[in-house]
Amino acid sequence: MSPSQNTRKRKREEEEDQDDEDVVDTKMPANQRQQPQVLDPALCVLLPRSVVEKHIMPFITHIFTSKAKLIEAVDRYVANPSAFNYRIGLWDVSQITDFSFVFDAERNGALRRFNEDLSEWDVSNGTNFSYMFNKCRSFNGD
Repeated sequence: MSPSQNTRKRKREEEEDQDDEDVVDTKMPANQRQQPQVLDPALCVLLPRSVVEKHIMPFITHIFTSKAKLIEAVDRYVANPSAFNYRIGLWDVSQITDFSFVFDAERNGALRRFNEDLSEWDVSNGTNFSYMFNKCRSFNGD
């Protein structure tokens, strides 16, 4: 390659690099870019659960806004926890006010054996915790 060809090639590369730098997402600041809200189950089976929980789930949120949806998710979780690919303790329940009978073993017998860590749940908006762990004999409060 001749010196003039090398010069032209370098100039083209510099222009391409400059073009890349000019691309700016004006819709949202870089520190507030939208994160994915669901995790593809096909991806989860390829990754160790610890990787999913530590490096992916903190950026994917499912915010429960109704007691009914929370109860439905709890029942599905105790039926098959591995289908969720992350611990129940990572769920965002901060918008729920009524936690009564959420873990009701009379409704779902599998909850009798439920004993998972919920210490990261933000229940500060909760106003009703009546029978939240009804007949959950194994739950010890961790």
